[in-house]
Amino acid sequence: MVQRLVYGVIVAFQGLYYRFGGTSAGSPQWAAITTIVDQLAHHRMGNINTALYLLAKLPPSSNPFHDIADGSNNSVPDGNGGTITGYTAVPGYDMATGLGTPNIGVIAPLLAKLPPVTSPTG
Repeated sequence: MVQRLVYGVIVAFQGLYYRFGGTSAGSPQWAAITTIVDQLAHHRMGNINTALYLLAKLPPSSNPFHDIADGSNNSVPDGNGGTITGYTAVPGYDMATGLGTPNIGVIAPLLAKLPPVTSPTG
């Protein structure tokens, strides 16, 4: 999961520049990463989700993901003066940060070596 960006992402829209972050930045980032992998592989990869979880099982020394092991997502206001109970980051996979942030220099070449994933319907 690409969730929190300290300084945000700069986006140009209709001649103006905006900065935003959070999960809204995650989808376009993964789209860009997948495009890079497609180019390295010389074919469309298809759904890479399963492959990402397999990469996460590699030894930590291979660094496919930067593990986020500190923090939480408990600071979301509930509208009543409190906060929504979220999750705390721990070493490895967790509900707050998922697999961590992708190390594209490691992930892209590994994914590009895999065959394309085809959907059950096509």
